[in-house]
Parts: sequence; structure tokens; C-alpha cells
Amino acid sequence: MIVESEFLNSEPVKQIKRDFEAILRYSQDWNRNIPMDTDAIFRKWFQAKRPFIENMNGRLISVYKFPVKFSFDELTKVSKVEDFIHRCSIRFQEYNLTNFLVALNTEDFFNNITSKEYLIRAYEGDRTITVPKNYKVIKAFKFFVEDKDDLRKLQDEASQIIQENTIQGTLCLSVHPLDFLSASENAHNWRSCHSLDGDYRTGNLNYLLDSSTVCCYLTPNEKVKLPNFPNEVLWNSKKWRVWLFFSNDMTMMFAGRQYPFETSQGLNFVKDNFLPSVGFGHWGDFFQKKISKISETNTVLLLDHTYVPVAGGLKPMDELIQEGQNTYMFNDLLRSTCYDPLYSFRLPCYLSTGSTTNSTVFNIGKSAPCPICGEGEIEHSEIFACSDCVKKFGIWDENRFSVCDICGE
Repeated sequence: MIVESEFLNSEPVKQIKRDFEAILRYSQDWNRNIPMDTDAIFRKWFQAKRPFIENMNGRLISVYKFPVKFSFDELTKVSKVEDFIHRCSIRFQEYNLTNFLVALNTEDFFNNITSKEYLIRAYEGDRTITVPKNYKVIKAFKFFVEDKDDLRKLQDEASQIIQENTIQGTLCLSVHPLDFLSASENAHNWRSCHSLDGDYRTGNLNYLLDSSTVCCYLTPNEKVKLPNFPNEVLWNSKKWRVWLFFSNDMTMMFAGRQYPFETSQGLNFVKDNFLPSVGFGHWGDFFQKKISKISETNTVLLLDHTYVPVAGGLKPMDELIQEGQNTYMFNDLLRSTCYDPLYSFRLPCYLSTGSTTNSTVFNIGKSAPCPICGEGEIEHSEIFACSDCVKKFGIWDENRFSVCDICGE
């Protein structure tokens, strides 16, 4: 049993707290005259994540014993190639290369070798451009692009996409405060609304303080300077990151949206290998099946809620997943229009734990104390401060935020 006072007053946690405050001050451009009081945040964090910390033998980050390697899912590969085709057409206006890439097999692109002969009708003139079988795809760009600078840029971009198809590094499972702040901070050229300059930046603290959320990510071995971190705080850059959400009785798990790409290989490795190795139990297959309508003879009945199976029954998603009041994260499980959440049940049989439909819930997101005064609650998704501190210290600067030209919000 970890003693709260000893844990929070230990030198490692005190250093985390100093770094935490330095990151907030730097990323939000707060001057030195603004005080900081994060005692309440750290106390609530420990109380919420204590079961995970004790499960990991007092560690805040569990590291998988061997380096791991993940590959893109097929849909991610297609999306990467489509994005590259779009850049070729719109940014470079290389329409002959665009035609070649459209005709090209996705596997040929990522293998960087043609599996057959490609005959491409030129955009201008009555001619056909031939790319032989077993020819390097990137090398074939020269058949379509005349400008040498553009050719080099396009070849470099394609090469980078191919190289990123397989990523490797150290796999981590974390409840560390700096990993929640840096959930979308990285040196690998991706970001999300949870970046420290993003629309939902405060949500990082809401996730930090709940009893459900754990951060899982793949990182290189060395710590680096992250975009919105001060120079003196080096931290783990995330090549790949996913939120894992655990139910209150640890019988069910949801996986959030993966960034910057999806890999079923990676997610299943976490579920089947990493979680059992750190005492989080064994888990069954991931499912996406949800029930929102019932089909009868010549009739489709639309239900008022989306249901998922829980403990031998059906439970509405918005009852199963309970969001904390005054929270500002973007909850992919309930709100995403581009991600269909995955869920898994704990083995050997979660029913044997005594779980019932009514008792299994996910408490996702917890209101966050203001890190300046330590008393008020943060009241805005883009500002790490309560309204009193915003007024007192003039933190809000409307010129720092963009306004929608259509609705004015």
C-alpha cells in the first residue's frame, strides 16, 4: 500500500511537479509574475491513478521488456497514399505522376517495386508512359516529373511515407503527468486537438485526474525537446499513441482513437502481450459491434440509444461511459464521427467477477483544479485557468484564438 503523503512528498514526484508547472507556464506563455499552485492537481491525480500505480509496483511508466515493431493497417496505407496523391495533384500539379499513383497497387507503393507493367496515359498529348515490371516506384517518378527540384521533393516525401510504414521503439504504459501533458506533443510531425496549443488542451488534465484513462505509446529510447515543452524539460516523443480506458471493475476496456495512424497489429500486441505482463490481466478480442437499430420483417426500428453488450445484457453507450462534469476533453468514444470505438472484455470470463450491467461503468474525465490558484475549476477547453485567474492575471487574449468565419464562434 502506497502512503499518499510519502508518495507526494518524495523527491521524484516533487521534480515531476516542477517540470509540470514549467511546461504549463511555457506552453501557455505565462509570465513569471503569475503564481502556480498544483498541489490539488497532484493530490487528485494520485488518488485517481493509485490503483494503476500500485498495480505497476509503484511505477508511473511501465516499459515493455523488448523493443517492438508495428506496421500500418491497410486502410492507413491507402489513406497515406491518397494524401500523397492529393499533394502531387494540388501542390505540385504533376498530373502524369498523379495518374500513375492512382493506377499503382498500394502494396507496390510500400514495397517500392512494381509487380506488373504500368501503362499510363499522359495528361497532355496522345502518348503512353510505360513503367516496367520490377522497377523501383520512386525511381519511376522521373518518367513523369521534369522539374528536378520537384522530383527530389516528391521522391523524398514518398520515401519517408514508405519508411514510416513500419515503426519501432519502446512501448510504454503510463499514468505519468508529463505523458498526459505531452499526449499530442512529439517530434514526429503529428498533432491533435489535445496538443498544448489545441482546442481541447485542458482535456489532458481531465484525463489525468480520472480513474479510467491510461496513456499507451511507442517512443524512441532517448528523451527529446518537444514543441510546447521548455528546453530544460526533455521528454518521450510519441511515434504512436492511444488512450486506453478501463471500467471501474476492470472487466471491460475501450481503446480510443490511435494517432497518428491505426495499427491493429500494435493495438492487439498491447492487449495480448503488454497488459498481461504488467498485471492488467488477460483480454479477449476487440469488438466494434454496437446496436442502434432492430430489423424486423420489412421494418427497421431506430433505437433511442446505441447499445453495447455488457455482462450478458445490453447497455446504452451514454450510460456505460459517464463523463465527468466540467470536463473539456474530446471524448472519441462518444463524439467522434470518424472513429468507431473498439472494446474488449477481461478473461477468463468477466461474468465470473460478479460484474452486472448496472455496476460496470467508465468514469472518463474529471474536473481539474486551476493550476494557478489551486482552488477554482478550469472552465474553458483552451485555457488552463479558472475564470477568476483569467481576469486577475489577464490570461485570456482573444487575438491568440481563431474565429470561425461562418458561425463566429
